[in-house]
Amino acid sequence: MGLGFYFGKGLCYNVGLTKGKAMKAIILAGGYATRLWPLTKERAKPLLLINGKPIVTHLVEKLPKNMEIFLVTNLKFKQSFRDWQKNLGRDVNLVFDDARKEAEKPGALGAIANTIHDKGIDEDVLVLGGDNYFQFSFKEFIKEYSGAPLICAYDIGDKQDASKFGVLTAKGKRVVSFEEKPKNPKSTLVNTLCMAIPKNSFPLLFQFVKDYSDNTGEFVKYLIKKDKVNVHITKKDWFDIGSFQGYLQAHLSVARERGEEENFYGVDFVGKNTLEGKVFIDKGTVIKNSYLKDCIILEDCKIVDSHITNCIIDRSVSINGCKRKDEILEEKSIVCKGDKCKVPIK
Repeated sequence: MGLGFYFGKGLCYNVGLTKGKAMKAIILAGGYATRLWPLTKERAKPLLLINGKPIVTHLVEKLPKNMEIFLVTNLKFKQSFRDWQKNLGRDVNLVFDDARKEAEKPGALGAIANTIHDKGIDEDVLVLGGDNYFQFSFKEFIKEYSGAPLICAYDIGDKQDASKFGVLTAKGKRVVSFEEKPKNPKSTLVNTLCMAIPKNSFPLLFQFVKDYSDNTGEFVKYLIKKDKVNVHITKKDWFDIGSFQGYLQAHLSVARERGEEENFYGVDFVGKNTLEGKVFIDKGTVIKNSYLKDCIILEDCKIVDSHITNCIIDRSVSINGCKRKDEILEEKSIVCKGDKCKVPIK
């Protein structure tokens, strides 16, 4: 779908702040997460688990109950999100772009603009990255919203780490500068994908996406020149889950939101096992005479006489008599000692 249709078709927006109508949420979940392959080869990144729940479920549960939600994804993961929706217990409008591969996707800004246009949204919107984990409730963020564009920033605490993200400086509650992945950051405040866009900024968005359809940070930079942009700075945990280390760090750092017994519900422990650090094991898995530390182990795995540290183990993996460390183990791999290993670990 092209982006040039926003003008010349009689579209008209009341550019005042919405009154008497609820803000709507748009969750972006249309990426292909190639940096997390093979884990995300056939699984949408927002559906990866953190503490036993899909990342996107954490987002939905933190939104106000009366807020209408639109989740934008692609055709490749259409059925996966429909299955997720069935078990959610809350209405979410699924919006599918026409993409089946990375090169066809409309980009983050294109997805926002298309959703606003196609769904006839005439209220302010809260935009969230479907692969972001936020510890705080979005009610805190919304309370600071005054009708001007508002972004959420996280103090990452280190300028070298900040250089991997969009970096901003602020004077009080107002953003005064923004740079995308600078070599020499001016601060440690990094932009998260949590942003309130008032409907009076929709025309600016529609104009901007004619030339830049993907990077939300560039739109923030553009808005600063055109309008006042405010910032909400959170001190609570935030993770952009874009890599193996990012995903594992999120799992290890996020406080458990479920009871200990729920973290191992449906898991069969046999013999003498030692678990250290933070370990999540999904249902249908058998653990026998093994040592596990700081791991995510998905459903229907079998781990026998093994030592596993700092790993993400995908569904239906069998490990026997091995030491594995700092790896993603691909779905249905069979890893044994000696020449019994049938699937190489990448």
